[in-house]
Amino acid sequence: MAQKTDRELYTRTFFARQPVFTRAESLWGYEFFYRDSLEAESANIADSHLATLDVAASAFGGQMRDSHDASRVLLTFTEQALLEEVPLALPSGLTVVKLHEPDVLTDELLSALQHLRAEGYMLALDGFSAQPSFKDLYRKTDIFILDALSLDSFDMKRMMAAAREFPGKVLAKRVEDREHYAELSAIGVDLYQGFFFQKPVNIPGRKLSSNEVSRLNLFRLLERTEPDFNELAAMVQTDVSISYRLLAYLNSAAFSFPQKIHSIKQAVVILGWTTVRNWLRLIILTDMVPHGKSPELVFISAIRGKFLEKTCIGHTAPGCDAGGLFLLGLFSLLDALLDMPMADVLDNVPLETEIKNALCGHESRYAPWLDLARCFENGNWEKLDADMQELRLDPLVVARCYYDSLLWANSFFGFRPGS
Repeated sequence: MAQKTDRELYTRTFFARQPVFTRAESLWGYEFFYRDSLEAESANIADSHLATLDVAASAFGGQMRDSHDASRVLLTFTEQALLEEVPLALPSGLTVVKLHEPDVLTDELLSALQHLRAEGYMLALDGFSAQPSFKDLYRKTDIFILDALSLDSFDMKRMMAAAREFPGKVLAKRVEDREHYAELSAIGVDLYQGFFFQKPVNIPGRKLSSNEVSRLNLFRLLERTEPDFNELAAMVQTDVSISYRLLAYLNSAAFSFPQKIHSIKQAVVILGWTTVRNWLRLIILTDMVPHGKSPELVFISAIRGKFLEKTCIGHTAPGCDAGGLFLLGLFSLLDALLDMPMADVLDNVPLETEIKNALCGHESRYAPWLDLARCFENGNWEKLDADMQELRLDPLVVARCYYDSLLWANSFFGFRPGS
């Protein structure tokens, strides 16, 4: 087989990202998962190292959000990579080096970890087993990772107590629901990873506020088939916050227009209907984030929407509608964002029946597309392969679309007046 170039390997890299939260549900950082290739013969250690660096470089290069970003990126390294000091290629202040607890703890590994810590890297240990002979390793560990899904309440408390003998914090991974999160919070877990934050909180009698209804009603104009720039400009002008952000957005370095944009009508026309509509969709969702609710929900929604839109445009899949898929991804977390059943939320949004069915978990031609996005987020590569085959998608194009969508979302949310 011919030697692969760095670029060829990079284009074959699949990666997923999951946020990590503090007990207060503020964003602490991200973990990146990768799969280096679809081809078994290329899945070797050397390629894995390079794939890790490719994904990490992309993450750091994209700045991974604005001032809300905790800017930590957690990456898994093999023992060989640690002995070869591969993590030193990444920024020490941003990189959390994750390793699985080894079967045998060698002096060489301890020395390599000590060097990384001296260089400013944090160390996260997965598979913590509280072995008495591993105390030297545990003293160097900044984060102990426990699998919340595989440990029952008794074992979680037992492992928590063992971890508390050392200075490091405890991160619970695979926290899937709010009840589990509450239990773990009560026993003092420091960090949380999983999809609990995407699940709505059950608030009996919850109804949309007048402001939320007003914001959702803006979609009635945005979803019209025929653009009406005059009416859209008039509606935007009534909202001081949106007007300011639109003008600031267009006058930023991202556009570099020779002349400043001075009017809302001028801004709307210059952007074009499709672009301004998508921008407003995101702004509306961002403004609807309740106090105390993580803005990560909107960020994930934006990535999903753009990813599905770009994947559709890049393929000739049957029944593929790019505009509909953008909305599918963008609205897929509305229930968690507003803490209401999805069906109740969608009563206020003009969407076609097939999209509503998919969002509510019913049978729909859009359902496999939403599943595709979710597989990327949790690194479920086996299910992702099956979904891509069902939708007749080129895996390499799909991987590129996800990467481009992440950069697009970083760019969009990275611009905030005053940030």
